[in-house]
Amino acid sequence: MGPFTQMDKSTIQGLSFEEYTSLSRYYSHVITPILLRELSSMLAKKEEDLDDLKKKVSLLAAKSTFGSVHLIPSAEKLAYSNLMGEFIPMNGRLPIEGGTFCVTEDGSRGWVLDEPAEVTLLRNWGNNIFKEDDIEKGREHRRVDSEVDLDKLCKDVASDLIDFRTVYIGLPEVTKSSVFLDIAGNFLGILI
Repeated sequence: MGPFTQMDKSTIQGLSFEEYTSLSRYYSHVITPILLRELSSMLAKKEEDLDDLKKKVSLLAAKSTFGSVHLIPSAEKLAYSNLMGEFIPMNGRLPIEGGTFCVTEDGSRGWVLDEPAEVTLLRNWGNNIFKEDDIEKGREHRRVDSEVDLDKLCKDVASDLIDFRTVYIGLPEVTKSSVFLDIAGNFLGILI
């Protein structure tokens, strides 16, 4: 296990198997939920034959699970856990789900982690084992992703930013706002 490296689908596609395995000697690979979703949705491309798509996904999955592999939870899971009081340090350690704490006979302490179901799924795909459910999930991912209107999303975000900037131009304006003054007054009232 070495330093962590995270690659997107394009990078994995661009590296030969030999290049990827060479990297695996020195780095531990981080698998993200987005990479899983991209590979899954590849199975639903309508422009290509399903058998050809399975071969492509199988090669990418085999590359991505070679060597030391770590799966990180989705951003939504991390945010939810944080909101529920689970402290997640941002110090370079990977947040990993599950695990069982154990103490050995000699007093050593540590965690035992099973292989995540997502990594098992990638290993199956790497061995060209696909279930109909995998293909259906890929179709659902592709359908949902194709319904995203990026132009509308960009306009909505830009509008929200403009609205925010017109209300609060800088720190002096924020500290003069009635909402800020009410909150600060209530806080100070508690302290006095």
